[in-house]
Amino acid sequence: MVESREKLIDRYMDALDEDDFELLRPHLADDVKYTSLVGDFEGLEEVERFYETERNASDTVHEIDRYVHTDEVSFAEGHTWGQLPDTGRFEANFCIGFEFADDNITHISVYVRRR
Repeated sequence: MVESREKLIDRYMDALDEDDFELLRPHLADDVKYTSLVGDFEGLEEVERFYETERNASDTVHEIDRYVHTDEVSFAEGHTWGQLPDTGRFEANFCIGFEFADDNITHISVYVRRR
């Protein structure tokens, strides 16, 4: 269970860094929920719209420092950096919670603190 969850989380991070939602799509449930300070999005199409139009970070790198697992949720803690169109380079710490069902991600909760 833990190993398969970590592989899915790694694929999520790879999709972010490649800026390619299609890499992520096969691993998301149709009714996936995405929760962050930016807003809440529900359903595969709405989450895709967020990634394609509202996520404005580019050239990102996400490095996971540790995974934490419970029966219901897994967390990835780490740091990221990249480019923002209005302010240039950014660095931040993150903690992202993931919930799963049938080898798919069903809920993503993102918490970020700028460095």
